[in-house]
Amino acid sequence: MLLAVTAIALRIAPRLAWPVTGLLFVLLGTLCAEIAPSVNQQKQLVLLADNSPRTVEGEVVRAGPVRTVISTTPFSTKTREERSQQIDLRLSSSVDSTARVTVYTPAEEAFPQIHCGDAVRAMLAMHREERFLDPGVWDAGAYLPRQGIGALGSAKAEKMAVVATAKTQTFACRLHSLQVAAGSSLIDFAERDAGHRLPAFLGLDHDDAAMLTAMLTGDRRYLQRGVRVGFERTGSFHLLVVSGLHLAIFSGLVLWVTRRLGLSRVWASLITIGCSLGYAVFTGFGIPVERAFWMVTLYLIGRLLWRERVALNVIGVAALVMLAADPSSLFDSGFQMTLLSVLAVAGIAVPVAEKTFGPYLRAVRNLRVLRIDPSLPPKLRSFA
Repeated sequence: MLLAVTAIALRIAPRLAWPVTGLLFVLLGTLCAEIAPSVNQQKQLVLLADNSPRTVEGEVVRAGPVRTVISTTPFSTKTREERSQQIDLRLSSSVDSTARVTVYTPAEEAFPQIHCGDAVRAMLAMHREERFLDPGVWDAGAYLPRQGIGALGSAKAEKMAVVATAKTQTFACRLHSLQVAAGSSLIDFAERDAGHRLPAFLGLDHDDAAMLTAMLTGDRRYLQRGVRVGFERTGSFHLLVVSGLHLAIFSGLVLWVTRRLGLSRVWASLITIGCSLGYAVFTGFGIPVERAFWMVTLYLIGRLLWRERVALNVIGVAALVMLAADPSSLFDSGFQMTLLSVLAVAGIAVPVAEKTFGPYLRAVRNLRVLRIDPSLPPKLRSFA
Protein backbone atom coordinates (compact mmCIF):
# COMPACT_ATOMS: atom_id res chain seq x y z
CA MET A 1 0.00 0.00 0.00
CA LEU A 2 2.75 2.44 0.97
CA LEU A 3 4.70 1.48 -2.13
CA ALA A 4 1.73 2.40 -4.32
CA VAL A 5 1.23 5.68 -2.44
CA THR A 6 4.92 6.47 -2.90
CA ALA A 7 4.75 5.81 -6.64
CA ILE A 8 1.67 8.05 -7.00
CA ALA A 9 3.25 10.80 -4.90
CA LEU A 10 6.41 10.72 -6.99
CA ARG A 11 4.34 11.33 -10.13
CA ILE A 12 1.91 13.92 -8.73
CA ALA A 13 3.69 15.69 -5.83
CA PRO A 14 7.36 14.67 -5.40
CA ARG A 15 7.70 16.66 -2.18
CA LEU A 16 5.06 14.54 -0.49
CA ALA A 17 6.92 11.37 -1.42
CA TRP A 18 9.71 11.93 1.12
CA PRO A 19 7.63 11.34 4.32
CA VAL A 20 5.96 8.30 2.77
CA THR A 21 9.30 6.93 1.61
CA GLY A 22 10.75 7.40 5.10
CA LEU A 23 7.83 5.55 6.67
CA LEU A 24 8.19 2.79 4.09
CA PHE A 25 11.88 2.50 4.91
CA VAL A 26 11.15 2.21 8.64
CA LEU A 27 8.55 -0.51 8.05
CA LEU A 28 10.85 -2.45 5.75
CA GLY A 29 13.67 -2.22 8.29
CA THR A 30 11.35 -3.47 11.04
CA LEU A 31 10.26 -6.35 8.82
CA CYS A 32 13.87 -7.29 8.05
CA ALA A 33 14.74 -7.17 11.74
CA GLU A 34 11.83 -9.49 12.55
CA ILE A 35 12.43 -12.05 9.79
CA ALA A 36 16.23 -12.06 10.12
CA PRO A 37 17.50 -15.23 11.78
CA SER A 38 18.35 -14.50 15.39
CA VAL A 39 22.00 -14.80 16.36
CA ASN A 40 22.73 -17.93 18.33
CA GLN A 41 24.17 -16.61 21.59
CA GLN A 42 25.63 -20.06 22.35
CA LYS A 43 23.67 -20.26 25.62
CA GLN A 44 24.05 -24.02 25.87
CA LEU A 45 27.80 -23.81 25.45
CA VAL A 46 28.07 -20.99 27.99
CA LEU A 47 26.71 -23.35 30.66
CA LEU A 48 29.64 -25.69 29.99
CA ALA A 49 32.30 -22.95 29.96
CA ASP A 50 33.26 -23.25 33.63
CA ASN A 51 36.94 -24.26 33.24
CA SER A 52 36.08 -27.84 34.13
CA PRO A 53 37.74 -30.47 31.89
CA ARG A 54 35.25 -32.57 29.92
CA THR A 55 35.39 -34.83 26.89
CA VAL A 56 33.60 -33.53 23.79
CA GLU A 57 33.30 -34.49 20.14
CA GLY A 58 32.89 -32.23 17.16
CA GLU A 59 33.88 -31.20 13.66
CA VAL A 60 36.74 -28.86 12.86
CA VAL A 61 35.35 -25.93 10.84
CA ARG A 62 38.53 -23.83 10.87
CA ALA A 63 42.12 -24.89 11.41
CA GLY A 64 45.00 -22.47 11.65
CA PRO A 65 48.68 -23.19 11.03
CA VAL A 66 50.88 -24.96 13.57
CA ARG A 67 53.16 -22.40 15.18
CA THR A 68 56.15 -22.60 17.48
CA VAL A 69 55.88 -20.35 20.53
CA ILE A 70 58.52 -19.58 23.16
CA SER A 71 56.88 -18.80 26.48
CA THR A 72 58.21 -17.82 29.89
CA THR A 73 57.27 -19.69 33.03
CA PRO A 74 55.41 -17.46 35.55
CA PHE A 75 57.58 -16.14 38.40
CA SER A 76 60.67 -17.51 36.67
CA THR A 77 63.14 -16.65 33.92
CA LYS A 78 63.00 -20.11 32.38
CA THR A 79 61.63 -20.39 28.86
CA ARG A 80 59.99 -23.31 27.12
CA GLU A 81 59.25 -24.00 23.50
CA GLU A 82 55.79 -25.21 22.51
CA ARG A 83 53.86 -25.87 19.35
CA SER A 84 50.26 -24.76 19.15
CA GLN A 85 47.38 -24.66 16.70
CA GLN A 86 44.12 -22.72 16.91
CA ILE A 87 41.00 -24.48 15.65
CA ASP A 88 37.26 -23.76 15.66
CA LEU A 89 35.41 -26.85 16.82
CA ARG A 90 31.68 -27.24 16.18
CA LEU A 91 30.49 -29.47 18.99
CA SER A 92 28.10 -32.32 18.24
CA SER A 93 25.41 -34.10 20.30
CA SER A 94 22.95 -31.81 22.04
CA VAL A 95 25.22 -28.75 21.99
CA ASP A 96 25.22 -27.31 18.48
CA SER A 97 27.79 -24.61 19.19
CA THR A 98 31.32 -23.66 18.24
CA ALA A 99 34.32 -23.31 20.55
CA ARG A 100 37.68 -21.77 19.66
CA VAL A 101 40.29 -24.20 20.94
CA THR A 102 44.06 -23.86 21.25
CA VAL A 103 45.82 -27.21 20.96
CA TYR A 104 49.34 -27.20 22.40
CA THR A 105 52.18 -29.60 23.11
CA PRO A 106 55.89 -29.34 23.97
CA ALA A 107 58.10 -28.92 20.92
CA GLU A 108 59.79 -32.30 21.39
CA GLU A 109 56.50 -34.25 21.32
CA ALA A 110 54.51 -35.28 18.24
CA PHE A 111 51.74 -32.96 17.10
CA PRO A 112 48.52 -34.43 15.64
CA GLN A 113 47.56 -33.65 12.05
CA ILE A 114 44.29 -31.73 12.35
CA HIS A 115 42.59 -30.42 9.21
CA CYS A 116 39.37 -28.59 8.48
CA GLY A 117 36.46 -31.03 8.24
CA ASP A 118 37.97 -33.69 10.55
CA ALA A 119 35.92 -35.17 13.37
CA VAL A 120 37.85 -35.09 16.64
CA ARG A 121 37.43 -36.11 20.26
CA ALA A 122 39.18 -34.08 22.93
CA MET A 123 39.23 -33.22 26.60
CA LEU A 124 38.68 -29.49 26.85
CA ALA A 125 38.68 -26.92 29.61
CA MET A 126 36.41 -24.19 28.25
CA HIS A 127 35.84 -20.67 29.52
CA ARG A 128 34.10 -17.49 28.42
CA GLU A 129 35.91 -14.43 27.12
CA GLU A 130 36.22 -11.73 29.76
CA ARG A 131 34.19 -8.59 29.20
CA PHE A 132 35.46 -5.11 30.04
CA LEU A 133 32.67 -2.55 30.03
CA ASP A 134 34.94 0.50 30.14
CA PRO A 135 33.97 3.12 27.54
CA GLY A 136 35.92 2.73 24.32
CA VAL A 137 37.29 -0.75 25.15
CA TRP A 138 36.71 -3.43 22.53
CA ASP A 139 34.17 -5.93 23.86
CA ALA A 140 35.51 -9.30 22.74
CA GLY A 141 32.95 -11.06 24.94
CA ALA A 142 30.14 -9.64 22.82
CA TYR A 143 32.01 -9.90 19.51
CA LEU A 144 32.79 -13.62 19.62
CA PRO A 145 29.16 -14.82 20.03
CA ARG A 146 28.16 -12.72 17.01
CA GLN A 147 30.84 -14.61 15.08
CA GLY A 148 29.42 -17.94 16.26
CA ILE A 149 32.07 -18.58 18.93
CA GLY A 150 30.44 -19.43 22.25
CA ALA A 151 33.51 -20.25 24.34
CA LEU A 152 37.28 -20.47 24.35
CA GLY A 153 39.19 -23.57 25.32
CA SER A 154 42.55 -25.25 25.48
CA ALA A 155 43.57 -28.86 25.12
CA LYS A 156 46.77 -30.87 25.21
CA ALA A 157 47.61 -32.57 21.94
CA GLU A 158 47.95 -35.93 23.67
CA LYS A 159 44.31 -35.68 24.81
CA MET A 160 42.95 -34.95 21.33
CA ALA A 161 42.33 -37.68 18.77
CA VAL A 162 41.10 -37.52 15.19
CA VAL A 163 38.08 -39.81 14.98
CA ALA A 164 37.44 -39.47 11.25
CA THR A 165 39.18 -37.52 8.52
CA ALA A 166 37.23 -35.46 6.01
CA LYS A 167 36.83 -37.15 2.64
CA THR A 168 35.81 -33.97 0.84
CA GLN A 169 36.32 -30.44 2.10
CA THR A 170 33.59 -27.85 2.03
CA PHE A 171 33.98 -24.54 0.20
CA ALA A 172 34.59 -22.73 3.49
CA CYS A 173 37.35 -25.18 4.41
CA ARG A 174 39.01 -24.85 1.02
CA LEU A 175 38.84 -21.07 1.19
CA HIS A 176 40.35 -21.00 4.67
CA SER A 177 43.06 -23.46 3.62
CA LEU A 178 43.93 -21.18 0.71
CA GLN A 179 44.16 -18.19 3.06
CA VAL A 180 46.40 -20.09 5.49
CA ALA A 181 48.59 -21.36 2.65
CA ALA A 182 49.07 -17.83 1.29
CA GLY A 183 50.14 -16.51 4.68
CA SER A 184 52.43 -19.48 5.34
CA SER A 185 54.09 -19.02 1.94
CA LEU A 186 54.93 -15.39 2.74
CA ILE A 187 56.34 -16.35 6.14
CA ASP A 188 58.37 -19.24 4.67
CA PHE A 189 59.74 -17.00 1.93
CA ALA A 190 60.96 -14.49 4.50
CA GLU A 191 62.58 -17.18 6.63
CA ARG A 192 64.34 -18.89 3.72
CA ASP A 193 67.60 -17.63 2.28
CA ALA A 194 65.75 -16.55 -0.86
CA GLY A 195 64.19 -13.71 1.06
CA HIS A 196 67.61 -12.41 2.07
CA ARG A 197 69.14 -12.69 -1.40
CA LEU A 198 66.95 -9.84 -2.60
CA PRO A 199 68.29 -6.28 -2.69
CA ALA A 200 68.42 -4.54 0.65
CA PHE A 201 65.39 -2.35 -0.05
CA LEU A 202 63.34 -5.45 -1.01
CA GLY A 203 64.54 -7.68 1.80
CA LEU A 204 61.91 -9.30 4.04
CA ASP A 205 62.17 -10.41 7.62
CA HIS A 206 59.57 -12.16 9.74
CA ASP A 207 57.88 -8.93 10.87
CA ASP A 208 57.66 -7.63 7.29
CA ALA A 209 56.11 -10.88 6.09
CA ALA A 210 53.68 -10.89 9.03
CA MET A 211 52.52 -7.36 8.18
CA LEU A 212 52.10 -8.27 4.50
CA THR A 213 50.11 -11.35 5.49
CA ALA A 214 47.80 -9.25 7.67
CA MET A 215 47.31 -6.57 5.01
CA LEU A 216 46.81 -8.95 2.06
CA THR A 217 44.98 -11.93 3.56
CA GLY A 218 43.54 -10.61 6.83
CA ASP A 219 45.43 -13.23 8.89
CA ARG A 220 46.97 -11.39 11.88
CA ARG A 221 48.10 -14.43 13.84
CA TYR A 222 51.74 -14.04 12.79
CA LEU A 223 52.04 -10.52 14.20
CA GLN A 224 54.37 -10.29 17.17
CA ARG A 225 53.30 -8.30 20.20
CA GLY A 226 55.90 -5.60 19.60
CA VAL A 227 54.59 -4.95 16.08
CA ARG A 228 50.97 -4.83 17.24
CA VAL A 229 51.72 -2.44 20.10
CA GLY A 230 53.66 -0.10 17.82
CA PHE A 231 50.79 0.22 15.37
CA GLU A 232 48.21 0.53 18.16
CA ARG A 233 50.10 3.36 19.88
CA THR A 234 50.42 5.33 16.65
CA GLY A 235 46.73 4.85 15.84
CA SER A 236 47.48 3.10 12.54
CA PHE A 237 46.49 -0.46 13.41
CA HIS A 238 43.72 -0.26 10.78
CA LEU A 239 46.46 -0.59 8.16
CA LEU A 240 46.94 -4.20 9.30
CA VAL A 241 43.27 -5.01 8.74
CA VAL A 242 41.91 -5.79 5.28
CA SER A 243 39.45 -2.95 4.84
CA GLY A 244 37.77 -0.95 2.12
CA LEU A 245 41.03 0.86 1.33
CA HIS A 246 42.73 -2.41 0.38
CA LEU A 247 39.81 -3.53 -1.77
CA ALA A 248 39.65 -0.12 -3.49
CA ILE A 249 43.36 -0.32 -4.35
CA PHE A 250 42.95 -3.87 -5.62
CA SER A 251 39.89 -2.98 -7.71
CA GLY A 252 41.57 0.10 -9.15
CA LEU A 253 44.61 -1.95 -10.12
CA VAL A 254 42.50 -4.61 -11.84
CA LEU A 255 40.50 -1.96 -13.71
CA TRP A 256 43.69 -0.20 -14.83
CA VAL A 257 45.25 -3.46 -16.06
CA THR A 258 42.14 -4.51 -17.97
CA ARG A 259 41.89 -1.13 -19.67
CA ARG A 260 45.59 -1.24 -20.55
CA LEU A 261 45.05 -4.64 -22.16
CA GLY A 262 42.54 -3.05 -24.51
CA LEU A 263 39.39 -4.63 -23.11
CA SER A 264 36.10 -2.86 -23.61
CA ARG A 265 34.40 -0.90 -20.86
CA VAL A 266 31.88 -3.69 -20.26
CA TRP A 267 34.42 -6.50 -19.98
CA ALA A 268 36.80 -4.41 -17.87
CA SER A 269 34.00 -3.59 -15.42
CA LEU A 270 32.75 -7.19 -15.23
CA ILE A 271 36.24 -8.58 -14.67
CA THR A 272 36.91 -5.97 -11.99
CA ILE A 273 33.67 -6.81 -10.18
CA GLY A 274 34.42 -10.54 -10.35
CA CYS A 275 38.00 -10.17 -9.09
CA SER A 276 36.87 -7.79 -6.34
CA LEU A 277 34.26 -10.29 -5.17
CA GLY A 278 36.84 -13.08 -5.15
CA TYR A 279 39.31 -11.03 -3.12
CA ALA A 280 36.58 -9.89 -0.70
CA VAL A 281 35.47 -13.48 -0.06
CA PHE A 282 39.10 -14.61 0.24
CA THR A 283 39.77 -12.09 3.03
CA GLY A 284 36.66 -13.03 5.00
CA PHE A 285 34.10 -10.53 3.61
CA GLY A 286 34.12 -8.32 6.70
CA ILE A 287 31.88 -5.28 7.04
CA PRO A 288 34.40 -2.73 5.68
CA VAL A 289 35.25 -5.00 2.75
CA GLU A 290 31.58 -5.74 2.08
CA ARG A 291 30.71 -2.04 2.08
CA ALA A 292 33.60 -1.27 -0.26
CA PHE A 293 32.63 -4.09 -2.61
CA TRP A 294 29.08 -2.81 -2.99
CA MET A 295 30.35 0.70 -3.57
CA VAL A 296 32.80 -0.49 -6.23
CA THR A 297 30.06 -2.53 -7.90
CA LEU A 298 27.58 0.37 -7.93
CA TYR A 299 30.24 2.74 -9.23
CA LEU A 300 31.19 0.45 -12.11
CA ILE A 301 27.56 -0.26 -13.00
CA GLY A 302 26.94 3.49 -13.02
CA ARG A 303 29.83 3.89 -15.48
CA LEU A 304 28.27 1.30 -17.76
CA LEU A 305 24.90 3.08 -17.68
CA TRP A 306 26.53 6.48 -18.25
CA ARG A 307 24.97 7.78 -15.05
CA GLU A 308 26.48 10.44 -12.83
CA ARG A 309 28.07 8.84 -9.77
CA VAL A 310 27.06 10.52 -6.51
CA ALA A 311 29.12 9.32 -3.55
CA LEU A 312 26.34 9.80 -0.98
CA ASN A 313 23.89 7.78 -3.07
CA VAL A 314 26.41 4.98 -3.50
CA ILE A 315 27.22 4.71 0.21
CA GLY A 316 23.49 4.92 1.01
CA VAL A 317 22.64 1.99 -1.26
CA ALA A 318 25.58 -0.01 0.09
CA ALA A 319 24.42 0.60 3.66
CA LEU A 320 20.85 -0.40 2.80
CA VAL A 321 22.00 -3.64 1.21
CA MET A 322 24.10 -4.55 4.25
CA LEU A 323 21.33 -3.66 6.72
CA ALA A 324 18.78 -5.65 4.73
CA ALA A 325 21.09 -8.67 4.84
CA ASP A 326 21.95 -8.25 8.53
CA PRO A 327 19.97 -5.62 10.50
CA SER A 328 22.04 -6.26 13.64
CA SER A 329 25.10 -4.77 11.92
CA LEU A 330 23.59 -1.33 12.65
CA PHE A 331 24.89 -1.67 16.23
CA ASP A 332 28.33 -2.89 15.16
CA SER A 333 31.07 -0.32 15.82
CA GLY A 334 32.89 -1.25 12.61
CA PHE A 335 29.82 -0.50 10.52
CA GLN A 336 29.24 2.81 12.30
CA MET A 337 32.83 3.99 12.03
CA THR A 338 33.27 3.10 8.37
CA LEU A 339 29.92 4.61 7.42
CA LEU A 340 30.56 7.84 9.32
CA SER A 341 34.06 8.21 7.86
CA VAL A 342 32.80 7.85 4.31
CA LEU A 343 29.91 10.22 5.00
CA ALA A 344 32.36 12.77 6.41
CA VAL A 345 34.49 12.60 3.26
CA ALA A 346 31.65 12.50 0.73
CA GLY A 347 29.24 14.81 2.54
CA ILE A 348 31.62 17.41 4.00
CA ALA A 349 35.11 17.27 2.50
CA VAL A 350 34.04 16.87 -1.13
CA PRO A 351 31.46 19.72 -1.11
CA VAL A 352 33.95 22.02 0.62
CA ALA A 353 36.57 21.19 -2.00
CA GLU A 354 34.08 21.82 -4.81
CA LYS A 355 33.27 25.27 -3.42
CA THR A 356 36.87 26.33 -2.75
CA PHE A 357 39.83 24.93 -4.71
CA GLY A 358 38.03 22.38 -6.91
CA PRO A 359 37.38 24.73 -9.88
CA TYR A 360 41.01 25.85 -9.87
CA LEU A 361 42.21 22.25 -10.04
CA ARG A 362 40.00 21.58 -13.04
CA ALA A 363 41.20 24.79 -14.70
CA VAL A 364 44.87 23.75 -14.57
CA ARG A 365 44.22 20.13 -15.51
CA ASN A 366 45.01 20.68 -19.22
CA LEU A 367 47.32 23.68 -19.31
CA ARG A 368 48.66 22.93 -22.79
CA VAL A 369 45.19 22.81 -24.39
CA LEU A 370 44.70 26.51 -25.13
CA ARG A 371 41.41 26.14 -27.00
CA ILE A 372 39.49 25.44 -23.78
CA ASP A 373 40.52 28.75 -22.17
CA PRO A 374 37.60 30.78 -23.66
CA SER A 375 35.12 28.41 -22.01
CA LEU A 376 36.48 29.13 -18.52
CA PRO A 377 35.17 31.90 -16.25
CA PRO A 378 37.35 35.06 -16.24
CA LYS A 379 38.79 34.41 -12.77
CA LEU A 380 39.80 30.83 -13.63
CA ARG A 381 41.05 31.89 -17.06
CA SER A 382 43.44 34.41 -15.51
CA PHE A 383 44.56 31.86 -12.91
CA ALA A 384 45.34 29.25 -15.54
